[in-house]
Amino acid sequence: MNHSAKDYFPDWYGSAIKASETPEQLLKYRKGIDKILESDSYQFWITGVKVYAGIVKDHEEGYQQFWNLFKEHDNLLPVKCDHLLRFLIGCALAEEIEKGYQQTSAFIALGVLVTSRISKEQILTPLYDIAYKGWIDICEVNRNVELEEIGTQSDVALTKVVVKSVTSGEAPTAASFMEYTKAVEAGINIIVKELKINITKLNSAITQIDDITRNCKIVAEESNMLWYIFTGLSNLAGKKLNEVNAIDLPILVAFDLFGLITQLPGTGKISNLMSKAFSLTSAKSEENVQLSTAINSVCTNIENIDSAIPEINPDLTAICPILTSISMCKNFGMPEWPVVFSAQTKLSAEAVYSASDLCLNLYQELLLNKMYNGESN
Repeated sequence: MNHSAKDYFPDWYGSAIKASETPEQLLKYRKGIDKILESDSYQFWITGVKVYAGIVKDHEEGYQQFWNLFKEHDNLLPVKCDHLLRFLIGCALAEEIEKGYQQTSAFIALGVLVTSRISKEQILTPLYDIAYKGWIDICEVNRNVELEEIGTQSDVALTKVVVKSVTSGEAPTAASFMEYTKAVEAGINIIVKELKINITKLNSAITQIDDITRNCKIVAEESNMLWYIFTGLSNLAGKKLNEVNAIDLPILVAFDLFGLITQLPGTGKISNLMSKAFSLTSAKSEENVQLSTAINSVCTNIENIDSAIPEINPDLTAICPILTSISMCKNFGMPEWPVVFSAQTKLSAEAVYSASDLCLNLYQELLLNKMYNGESN
């Protein structure tokens, strides 16, 4: 039997908080979780992710926003109970991801994935796995291509209604005028009815056309990705991947593949394509690289890198370290940017990644930033 995050709430609570609660108390917590689940605001959810990860602290406004949601249902809730709040938010994150709403659920899943690399503490142990599976599943569903023929049921036809003029023939009377108005009304009702039917048909046809257009974009996107791997030619660097310095490859491949994404939330099963790109070169995907070293190198060696760096949303700088680093390198230059980066994010520019993780993490950060900024294709 398949269980959902909502089914596991009481058990998760018992194992994580290690305290016995009455059913009434758990119900109050449940109401707070349900209140969180009502939101479809990206800003609200990304704040929740940061509170869960311990990035937003108890003295900050975002933290209090979530605390107050539970306080509404339990006036006796202790003022300081950080572990409890973060756990309850984690339950809400898991449930929202499992809803499978294509945009919101994928956005939250990406937020959890990129944040989990910064905050190693997982209060809710299964959350990373739920986020990873959720993101993959949503991406796959979103990319299913279904083409249907637009049939003759979408043809538009209106009945010709003829009403004899009241002024023709004999002099009009009150009775003949009444008969005329009734005939006109009946004719109008027929036309309105058929217009409604045909508008429905037209809307159906328009929807099908939109679906076909979207499916064509997905097919083109998949084709472009496969062509990228087949040719081994970097769109951003303008040369073969095997001609690129090994240290620049992870960031370059992430930007190249992200640049081919036209349909959000993107491609979930991207790791295989990244591995194939690495296999075209002498670079080793498991080799470790320091963040600042990789950023300095790619900003120096890839002339067009500035054109590919998007404006990062300020709400994401603390959870998207790679994209933030590249952006700061662009804005502040070397050697100043690592100092600014550490001061603003409280993270270290000396963090070490494997080449494959650096590539995948940056790709996911780019997608998260694009979704948060509301960019659509």
